[in-house]
Amino acid sequence: MRRELQRASLDRALEWLIPEGGELERRAVRVAQFAHALQQSGAFGEVDLQQASEELAALQLDLVESVLEDLLSLHLSAHVGSLGFASFGEPRRTAQAAWSELERLRSSRDGLPKLPGPGEPALDVAARLAAGLERCGLAPARLELWRARLAYAARGARAGADAFRQALLDLEPGRATPELHAALLVGLVESTLDRGAVREARELLGAHATLVDADRRLARLRVWACLAAGELETAREHARGLAPWPGTLPGALADLRERWREAAPLLAGAPGGAGRGVPSVEPPRSRPHLKVVK
Repeated sequence: MRRELQRASLDRALEWLIPEGGELERRAVRVAQFAHALQQSGAFGEVDLQQASEELAALQLDLVESVLEDLLSLHLSAHVGSLGFASFGEPRRTAQAAWSELERLRSSRDGLPKLPGPGEPALDVAARLAAGLERCGLAPARLELWRARLAYAARGARAGADAFRQALLDLEPGRATPELHAALLVGLVESTLDRGAVREARELLGAHATLVDADRRLARLRVWACLAAGELETAREHARGLAPWPGTLPGALADLRERWREAAPLLAGAPGGAGRGVPSVEPPRSRPHLKVVK
């Protein structure tokens, strides 16, 4: 009887702590099932509901940040397009799925960004999303990555290069993850290539060879920079072992592929297009019991 009461107490706590549906609920249910299994086994004593609450809150924050970052990536990409080299990470969700997930989280977290208004530019939406990330308390170094990406999208390649370079200089040695370091370097190299400074971009890539070897985007940028410099054999050497690029090919390289047949095998990808649009999304239906923040 006591175990049944404990299980019921945990179930009620989960109902209070999480919204209905979505990835967070599925993850929370797995946590609850694991905690219940521990109780049944008697190996770990009583489950600490306060600790469970804190862990679920941390899971929710991780989910909110992940959704906002996906939306930022999608809206910045929609604004800039893919004629140049700019990229903004690889979102794990479509715009529809991300906005729907955000709607499900509103009942448990205030201040989340609203859906795009009619005719609202993608860059304006992106700025609101970045402000939402700041309110969530995203790690400062990662927040600087998104600020640099916003500078790139709003003010062009030179402003972007300055922002990415400063963010790299501000990284604390030994504290930044390799993924964050690589993302900042990607932004700096792309900004540099969009300025037409191919030699400078190659120097940057050469100075961070270990990081470049470990990152798919940086490794591809190195191949593209060699081709932009007219060095086919060096590009072939760097491309050895790399899978064909599955994404979009920058517009300048699509033109190069048409003119330089020998380089065409190294220039896979769909031709890029112009941006300035907003990712298509239908307003998600909120459940009646959810509180929607205006």
